Amino acid sequence: MWVYLLVLLLPACGGRAFNFLGTVMTFYPNETSDDTVVLRYKLAFNECDNISVLECPFANCLLTVVSVDRVDEDSGGEWCLREVVVLVNTSSSKLFELRLTGGQWINVTNGVTDVLAVTHVDVRNRSSVSRANSSPVTTMLPILRVPSNCSMNWTLLTFDPDGDAVRCRFEDITSVLGLSSSCRLTFSPSNNSVEGAYAIQLLMEDFPLQNITVTNGREVDVLGNRISQIPIQFVLMVVPPVASCDAFSPVVLNTTAANGHFFYATVNSTVRLPIFAQSLSVSELLFCGPSSMNKTITEGRFELSWRPSDSDLGRSHPVCFVIQSTGESENNLQSELRCVFVVVERVLAVLKAGLISQGSLSMEFLREVFLPQLRTKLVEQGWPRSFTLRLGNITLET
Repeated sequence: MWVYLLVLLLPACGGRAFNFLGTVMTFYPNETSDDTVVLRYKLAFNECDNISVLECPFANCLLTVVSVDRVDEDSGGEWCLREVVVLVNTSSSKLFELRLTGGQWINVTNGVTDVLAVTHVDVRNRSSVSRANSSPVTTMLPILRVPSNCSMNWTLLTFDPDGDAVRCRFEDITSVLGLSSSCRLTFSPSNNSVEGAYAIQLLMEDFPLQNITVTNGREVDVLGNRISQIPIQFVLMVVPPVASCDAFSPVVLNTTAANGHFFYATVNSTVRLPIFAQSLSVSELLFCGPSSMNKTITEGRFELSWRPSDSDLGRSHPVCFVIQSTGESENNLQSELRCVFVVVERVLAVLKAGLISQGSLSMEFLREVFLPQLRTKLVEQGWPRSFTLRLGNITLET
């Protein structure tokens, strides 16, 4: 039995439009129900009102849309990004496949037309973490831009809630980009880098660090290979060359959080992500993150702010952003891609501690020796045993 779910609708006069720009899917078990899994994914089109069909090709599958919300859109009307949250009933199977279809890609140079994004879902209980499996977590902007004469690198966010190794590979071979298994994309100028749009289709997979057992009722399997798989699809826009690859704007300054940085937040408390860049007057901030995230320009800087709700608790939410030049030209330039995580926890306390040492202190020592000792002392002083202790800002004084 094939079950279909239409999550976004075309206008009545619409047809099979060529306006798809990409998607990223992630899933995790629903903590309030053992028989459902939460599928959270981003959808990008030229316009906000477009068609997308989610297919569930197994018997007795029930799909329920929880929300469809706008995330961000560029000022030139080139793309609109939405976040869709769907509950999938898993009472008949903990191992299945979901397919996103419907519509067609924008006109791209590498000949991709029909939309197809496949997620391999495995929410069987794992021996390594004593709970149901979750997919890797990542996100991506709908369009990345690069001048045809410049080299560029993009490192995708890679995080797995179960502690698995995360790897990337192409779903189809493309000559315009390179990709390492560690999820680093590279663009190098060559005779193949023809200006235009390219549909990029990647797969991100999680691999256990050692053999584990997974259970589904009475069935028990031993896994050492890939567990789950999510699609990452977006458009690479190769634009005309620039005069200097070392000095084209806009630029994200080093005072902005580094790629892969973790921010920590609590429910109903606003977390702020300051972004410092050059040429604010001719640039805009574009991002992919939670649908309720806001962007502003304050005190000469960009800022993303977000107030997590109860449904965000316990999750690591990826956020990616670029600064893009604005104007009438379709060849607007982008800064480097920066991506961070916002981890939503139940309680967040800031503890200032001092440590006196006659020699130099390494980060490994602080994590492996100092933090466990500090944790033991805090528990002895009456702190609950179920808390996480992490390093924050470190200041060295002589």
